[in-house]
Amino acid sequence: MVTKKHVLFVIENSTAPLDPRVWREALTLKKNGYEVSIICPQKFGQNKSCEVIEGIEIFRHPMPHEANEKIGFIFEYLNAIIWEFYLSLKIYLKKPFHFMHTANPPDYLFIIAFFYKLLKVKFIYDHHDISPESYVTKFERKDFLYYILLLFEKFSFKLSDIVISTNESYKNIAIERGKKNKRSVFVVRNGPDLSKLILFPPTKILKTASNI
Repeated sequence: MVTKKHVLFVIENSTAPLDPRVWREALTLKKNGYEVSIICPQKFGQNKSCEVIEGIEIFRHPMPHEANEKIGFIFEYLNAIIWEFYLSLKIYLKKPFHFMHTANPPDYLFIIAFFYKLLKVKFIYDHHDISPESYVTKFERKDFLYYILLLFEKFSFKLSDIVISTNESYKNIAIERGKKNKRSVFVVRNGPDLSKLILFPPTKILKTASNI
């Protein structure tokens, strides 16, 4: 009997199924025969601690404080990493996963991934945002925390088996700043679900005006 490959997604700054990029990735894997689980916080009205949507198991943890200041971020992430490790261990003991797919920000999830790499679990780093630059934009400084974010990003690249980049610019960051082999970095863009688009015939007046 062939065991289906199991993929665990871990996201912190959004939730499932409301994160469109992660949810489409998860659905794509499910449609191609993978078992899929997701760990995410309870937010945006998604408060069930556990549910199954379209065959995907979603485990949500409490998020008592969503930060917008530096000290708040530390408490938010400490709360999240404890829950993420607990839930990932609970999932692994019930149904071992073969891949751990983390979506940044934040970039601390390499800590959990490192533990599972010891168990031969592959680490996929889905690079959504450049956290160090985002920090500078938000707080207008390059202080100790900025260099911590650079270090976390470096470890995330270093430990990852595969990097998924949102565009060519992020791919270059993975290769140049992250020192990744270009053969292990893949650009996966995020687009609308065409099945949900309502298409209308072109307006002839506007079409004619554009050609003037």
